[in-house]
Amino acid sequence: MAIDLVRFDLLSFALGLGPGLAFWGWQRWRSHRRIVQSLMVLSADTSQVDLSLESLVRRGVTEAREQQQRLATELQSWQRILESSPLATLLVDQDNVLVWCNGAARSLLRIAPEQLERQRLLIEVVRSYELDRLVQRAREQHRPSERAWTYHAVEVGDISANPLATLGDRPLRDDGIALAGRAELLPNGDAVVFLENRQAIIDLERSRDRLTSDLAHELRTPLTSIHLVFETLQERLEPPLREWVDRALPEVQRLMAFVRDWLDLTQLDRDRTLAPEAEPTDLPSLLSSVWNALTPLSDRKELQCAYSGPEELWIAGHGGKLYRLFINLIDNAIKYSPKGSTIRIDLAIEATEDGRHYARVDLIDQGQGISPDDLPHIFDRLYRGDPSRARPPQTDTPARLALEARSTGSGLGLAIAQQIALFHGGSIRARNHPDAGAWMQVRLPCPPPDDPPDEPDDLP
Repeated sequence: MAIDLVRFDLLSFALGLGPGLAFWGWQRWRSHRRIVQSLMVLSADTSQVDLSLESLVRRGVTEAREQQQRLATELQSWQRILESSPLATLLVDQDNVLVWCNGAARSLLRIAPEQLERQRLLIEVVRSYELDRLVQRAREQHRPSERAWTYHAVEVGDISANPLATLGDRPLRDDGIALAGRAELLPNGDAVVFLENRQAIIDLERSRDRLTSDLAHELRTPLTSIHLVFETLQERLEPPLREWVDRALPEVQRLMAFVRDWLDLTQLDRDRTLAPEAEPTDLPSLLSSVWNALTPLSDRKELQCAYSGPEELWIAGHGGKLYRLFINLIDNAIKYSPKGSTIRIDLAIEATEDGRHYARVDLIDQGQGISPDDLPHIFDRLYRGDPSRARPPQTDTPARLALEARSTGSGLGLAIAQQIALFHGGSIRARNHPDAGAWMQVRLPCPPPDDPPDEPDDLP
């Protein structure tokens, strides 16, 4: 009886062990199959794969090491490229900690070597609110962000002495550096910043402006003498010799207007403060005076002016400069408007999100408009765009040529208009109206309106 019980226990143990061994063997075979399939995928030549588990694991580890080495080599190549790049490059992690920067960035931003010994916030290494805000905007908008500003570098010696000092406690360089930056987000949440040093371009532009300004000053005296000589000859000569003086005198006047405009433009560049010259100016009255002054030109082409806006709108500005701004714009509109057409002048008040108010003047003609290629450069000095908007041939009378010379006629009219708008804290924009021709929009600061604007009226 005891022997039967032992046999029964052994049989039960064998019956329980058998399925367990079978399940273990099936799991081992399944695991072996997965390893073989994975290693065959990693292998470059699957036809020569040894199906033994040990060789497959050895080969897979070898190929993984080779792939890691290739990636490390590629990473080092990109780091060398970025390190030798003339474009300053910075890498910032998700917490705005400066992870890495190349040599151009260290030189441009005056980053000392000791500042990179440990990872620190970008604002601690580079004391620039604009740079920090550039990265923040890219994170908020989830798209590349661009910005231009003037950067004042901090002296390196004070950084090492007190790296956590505030910006006001550190001496700044006297001269700033004009920078243009672009921040882009990476898939892992880091941000890369590219900085361009534009100071050389600005210095070149200033040198060019000084040169042309000096030339204009030198030309003003001899041109005045030539003009007086021609006026004297015009009074004393008789036809047919007088006809030659009549032709030359308007050209001298045009050249004098060019010199005068260039000197005015240079003065506007230097003088950026309006406060000492601010005076109450009624824009509707000013626009009416400008149109009346150009009536001889508009009447020749049978042009009409359609004005809409308040009858009275006072702003703080320089009356003479504002008169110059609008006479340049309206003079251009008259030149490029077809005969018998209408020039629209719309005046309105608009408010911005920050609570400021601007007087917006929209000047719209019925001409051919401005070429899309010329729009970005329309306010550049001496820029000549589409020939259809160039100055017409001088086939008219000397009196009309003299009138044009007294208005603009120097190729600097739009540049002067832009500088006058900036001088008053405003802006000017050129575009094409969808239903008309060229569209010039001027925005000038103004006080908030006390009453709603009046109904549209016709400009006298």
